[in-house]
Amino acid sequence: MGMIQPIPSIDKVSMTLTPQAGLFEWIQSEYQFKPVRVGPPRMNLWLINIGLPNVRKLIEGLESLGYQTAIPRHVTVSGVEFALDYPALSEYDARAIAYWLQERVWKPQNRDRPTVCGATSYASARRWGQINWSCYPRESKVTNGPCAHLDARLTQASHVQERAGVFTLHDLIDFDFRELSADYCCADSTTSSPHEISRRGRAYELRK
Repeated sequence: MGMIQPIPSIDKVSMTLTPQAGLFEWIQSEYQFKPVRVGPPRMNLWLINIGLPNVRKLIEGLESLGYQTAIPRHVTVSGVEFALDYPALSEYDARAIAYWLQERVWKPQNRDRPTVCGATSYASARRWGQINWSCYPRESKVTNGPCAHLDARLTQASHVQERAGVFTLHDLIDFDFRELSADYCCADSTTSSPHEISRRGRAYELRK
């Protein structure tokens, strides 16, 4: 029987930059997102959030507008949302796996006590930089099938650099979130089969 192999992805990237000619038109045509000004007007800095980015395509588009994406001060990565999708056999199994992950995912020495709201659990690890975690069942944006979704949101450029080692968009190419999550998460869930982890998830759900 196959083992559960979580699928890593990047759900969102936030960038701050000074606008070049054609930036706003390109962003709105490619990503349907309206940039937001941040900081004092004299700095002319804008925040751009890109959901489910194709990082190579994003780099190519910005460089075509004249940005030197390999230089942090030209394009600052100010936030990243990493994700792991644990594929499930059904929506019920996705919910059971999510419950089990909520019990196992945060190592006691690394977390604040998680907050549970419905099927979603939230926590943060402030001692290691502002990493906000959430875990819940949903349809995977990668496979379009049911999954238990674990994500980590890093805010502020300094935290992104310190915790993930991401200084430029180029650092996100082929970035494996599993290495980052190993510092915070109990990873033994990946050694269980879908049926076994679902069985244990149901047992945990009955105790809630």
